[in-house]
Amino acid sequence: FTESGGTFNAPANLNVAGNVNLTGGAFNANAGTVNLDGNGALTTAGNTLHHLNSTGTVNTQDQLNLAGNFTQSSGTFTANQDMDVNGAFTESGGTFNAPANLNVAGDFNHTAGTFNHNNGTVTLDGTNQQVNGSSTFFDLTKTVTSADTLTFDHTATQTVLGTLTLTGTSGNLLSLRSSSPGSQWELEAQGIRNISFVDV
Repeated sequence: FTESGGTFNAPANLNVAGNVNLTGGAFNANAGTVNLDGNGALTTAGNTLHHLNSTGTVNTQDQLNLAGNFTQSSGTFTANQDMDVNGAFTESGGTFNAPANLNVAGDFNHTAGTFNHNNGTVTLDGTNQQVNGSSTFFDLTKTVTSADTLTFDHTATQTVLGTLTLTGTSGNLLSLRSSSPGSQWELEAQGIRNISFVDV
Protein backbone atom coordinates (compact mmCIF):
# COMPACT_ATOMS: atom_id res chain seq x y z
CA PHE A 1 0.00 0.00 0.00
CA THR A 2 1.61 3.25 -1.15
CA GLU A 3 0.33 6.80 -0.79
CA SER A 4 2.58 9.46 -2.26
CA GLY A 5 0.05 12.27 -2.66
CA GLY A 6 -3.59 13.29 -2.43
CA THR A 7 -5.94 12.34 0.39
CA PHE A 8 -6.78 8.81 1.49
CA ASN A 9 -9.86 8.37 3.68
CA ALA A 10 -9.34 5.04 5.40
CA PRO A 11 -12.11 2.43 5.82
CA ALA A 12 -13.03 0.64 9.03
CA ASN A 13 -10.51 -2.09 8.13
CA LEU A 14 -7.52 -1.78 5.81
CA ASN A 15 -5.77 -5.14 5.32
CA VAL A 16 -2.23 -5.03 3.95
CA ALA A 17 -0.04 -8.08 3.32
CA GLY A 18 3.05 -6.17 2.14
CA ASN A 19 4.73 -2.84 2.77
CA VAL A 20 2.89 0.27 3.93
CA ASN A 21 4.48 3.43 2.50
CA LEU A 22 2.86 6.72 3.47
CA THR A 23 5.39 9.01 1.84
CA GLY A 24 3.16 11.92 0.84
CA GLY A 25 -0.35 13.30 0.92
CA ALA A 26 -2.82 13.04 3.79
CA PHE A 27 -3.83 9.77 5.45
CA ASN A 28 -7.12 10.20 7.30
CA ALA A 29 -7.30 7.27 9.72
CA ASN A 30 -11.05 7.74 10.41
CA ALA A 31 -10.96 5.62 13.61
CA GLY A 32 -10.23 2.59 11.45
CA THR A 33 -7.87 -0.37 11.90
CA VAL A 34 -4.83 -1.14 9.77
CA ASN A 35 -4.32 -4.91 9.77
CA LEU A 36 -0.81 -6.05 8.85
CA ASP A 37 -0.89 -9.80 8.18
CA GLY A 38 2.10 -10.32 5.88
CA ASN A 39 5.79 -9.55 5.67
CA GLY A 40 6.58 -5.88 5.20
CA ALA A 41 7.97 -2.54 6.28
CA LEU A 42 5.84 0.22 7.81
CA THR A 43 6.62 3.84 6.94
CA THR A 44 4.21 6.51 8.19
CA ALA A 45 6.18 9.73 7.50
CA GLY A 46 4.49 11.60 10.34
CA ASN A 47 0.96 10.34 9.64
CA THR A 48 -1.03 9.06 12.62
CA LEU A 49 -2.81 5.73 12.33
CA HIS A 50 -5.77 4.92 14.55
CA HIS A 51 -5.77 1.21 15.52
CA LEU A 52 -2.99 -1.12 14.36
CA ASN A 53 -3.32 -4.90 14.44
CA SER A 54 -0.20 -6.92 13.59
CA THR A 55 -0.15 -10.65 12.89
CA GLY A 56 2.69 -10.80 10.35
CA THR A 57 6.36 -9.85 10.26
CA VAL A 58 6.55 -6.06 10.45
CA ASN A 59 9.46 -3.63 10.71
CA THR A 60 8.81 0.06 11.34
CA GLN A 61 10.98 2.54 9.43
CA ASP A 62 10.17 5.71 11.39
CA GLN A 63 8.32 6.83 14.49
CA LEU A 64 4.90 5.21 14.82
CA ASN A 65 2.04 7.26 16.26
CA LEU A 66 -1.30 5.62 17.03
CA ALA A 67 -4.41 7.52 18.10
CA GLY A 68 -5.95 4.24 19.26
CA ASN A 69 -4.85 0.71 20.17
CA PHE A 70 -1.97 -1.56 19.23
CA THR A 71 -2.70 -5.30 19.16
CA GLN A 72 -0.51 -8.27 18.28
CA SER A 73 -1.53 -11.91 18.45
CA SER A 74 1.16 -13.57 16.29
CA GLY A 75 4.19 -12.89 14.12
CA THR A 76 7.07 -10.54 14.86
CA PHE A 77 6.74 -6.78 15.25
CA THR A 78 9.98 -4.80 15.39
CA ALA A 79 9.70 -1.14 16.33
CA ASN A 80 12.95 0.36 15.04
CA GLN A 81 11.94 3.89 16.05
CA ASP A 82 9.96 5.37 18.94
CA MET A 83 6.32 4.37 19.29
CA ASP A 84 3.44 6.36 20.83
CA VAL A 85 0.22 4.45 21.58
CA ASN A 86 -2.63 6.67 22.75
CA GLY A 87 -4.86 3.68 23.45
CA ALA A 88 -4.12 0.24 24.88
CA PHE A 89 -1.08 -1.90 24.12
CA THR A 90 -2.02 -5.58 23.85
CA GLU A 91 0.28 -8.48 23.05
CA SER A 92 -1.37 -11.90 23.22
CA GLY A 93 1.11 -13.79 21.05
CA GLY A 94 4.13 -13.52 18.78
CA THR A 95 7.26 -11.49 19.46
CA PHE A 96 7.38 -7.74 20.08
CA ASN A 97 10.77 -6.07 19.78
CA ALA A 98 10.44 -2.79 21.66
CA PRO A 99 11.89 0.56 20.59
CA ALA A 100 14.03 2.89 22.68
CA ASN A 101 10.86 4.68 23.81
CA LEU A 102 7.38 3.17 23.98
CA ASN A 103 4.65 5.46 25.34
CA VAL A 104 1.29 3.93 26.24
CA ALA A 105 -1.74 5.94 27.36
CA GLY A 106 -4.13 3.00 27.86
CA ASP A 107 -3.70 -0.33 29.62
CA PHE A 108 -0.50 -2.32 29.06
CA ASN A 109 -1.55 -5.91 28.38
CA HIS A 110 1.04 -8.65 27.86
CA THR A 111 -0.82 -11.90 28.35
CA ALA A 112 1.22 -14.16 26.03
CA GLY A 113 4.05 -14.04 23.52
CA THR A 114 7.52 -12.53 23.96
CA PHE A 115 8.09 -8.90 24.93
CA ASN A 116 11.71 -7.98 24.20
CA HIS A 117 12.49 -4.75 26.06
CA ASN A 118 15.70 -4.06 24.05
CA ASN A 119 17.02 -1.86 26.91
CA GLY A 120 14.25 0.63 26.15
CA THR A 121 11.87 2.69 28.27
CA VAL A 122 8.14 2.06 28.63
CA THR A 123 6.35 5.21 29.78
CA LEU A 124 2.76 4.96 31.01
CA ASP A 125 1.41 8.43 30.27
CA GLY A 126 -2.35 7.98 30.56
CA THR A 127 -4.80 8.02 33.47
CA ASN A 128 -6.20 5.12 35.53
CA GLN A 129 -4.02 2.61 33.72
CA GLN A 130 -3.66 -1.09 34.38
CA VAL A 131 -0.70 -3.43 33.79
CA ASN A 132 -1.85 -6.98 32.96
CA GLY A 133 0.22 -10.12 32.51
CA SER A 134 3.86 -10.61 33.50
CA SER A 135 6.50 -8.53 31.72
CA THR A 136 10.19 -7.83 32.02
CA PHE A 137 10.93 -4.15 31.38
CA PHE A 138 14.26 -2.39 31.22
CA ASP A 139 13.05 1.07 32.31
CA LEU A 140 9.45 1.60 33.44
CA THR A 141 8.14 5.09 34.11
CA LYS A 142 4.92 6.66 35.33
CA THR A 143 4.98 10.28 36.51
CA VAL A 144 1.84 12.24 37.39
CA THR A 145 1.05 15.79 38.49
CA SER A 146 -2.63 15.08 39.25
CA ALA A 147 -3.80 12.30 41.56
CA ASP A 148 -3.97 9.05 39.63
CA THR A 149 -4.09 5.26 40.10
CA LEU A 150 -1.94 2.57 38.52
CA THR A 151 -3.36 -0.94 38.91
CA PHE A 152 -1.26 -4.11 38.73
CA ASP A 153 -2.49 -7.59 37.79
CA HIS A 154 -2.47 -9.55 41.06
CA THR A 155 -1.80 -12.82 39.19
CA ALA A 156 1.39 -11.52 37.54
CA THR A 157 4.89 -10.25 38.32
CA GLN A 158 6.45 -7.14 36.77
CA THR A 159 10.26 -7.13 36.60
CA VAL A 160 12.24 -3.94 35.99
CA LEU A 161 15.94 -4.43 35.22
CA GLY A 162 17.00 -0.80 34.79
CA THR A 163 15.27 2.21 36.32
CA LEU A 164 11.82 2.15 37.91
CA THR A 165 10.23 5.60 38.19
CA LEU A 166 6.92 5.98 40.00
CA THR A 167 6.24 9.53 41.14
CA GLY A 168 3.40 11.80 42.09
CA THR A 169 3.55 15.23 43.69
CA SER A 170 2.71 16.65 47.08
CA GLY A 171 -1.07 16.50 47.46
CA ASN A 172 -1.40 14.56 44.20
CA LEU A 173 -0.31 11.02 44.96
CA LEU A 174 0.15 8.16 42.53
CA SER A 175 -1.83 5.27 44.02
CA LEU A 176 -0.53 1.76 43.32
CA ARG A 177 -3.26 -0.83 43.58
CA SER A 178 -3.99 -4.52 43.06
CA SER A 179 -6.45 -5.67 40.41
CA SER A 180 -8.08 -7.69 43.21
CA PRO A 181 -8.37 -5.71 46.47
CA GLY A 182 -6.75 -7.65 49.28
CA SER A 183 -4.63 -9.76 46.93
CA GLN A 184 -0.89 -9.13 46.66
CA TRP A 185 0.62 -7.82 43.43
CA GLU A 186 4.30 -8.32 42.67
CA LEU A 187 6.91 -5.88 41.40
CA GLU A 188 10.61 -6.73 41.29
CA ALA A 189 12.84 -3.69 40.79
CA GLN A 190 16.41 -4.89 40.26
CA GLY A 191 18.03 -1.55 39.38
CA ILE A 192 17.55 2.11 40.26
CA ARG A 193 14.31 3.10 42.00
CA ASN A 194 12.93 6.63 41.76
CA ILE A 195 9.80 6.48 43.89
CA SER A 196 8.11 9.40 45.62
CA PHE A 197 4.65 10.64 46.58
CA VAL A 198 2.96 7.26 46.10
CA ASP A 199 0.20 5.54 48.05
CA VAL A 200 0.66 1.77 48.10
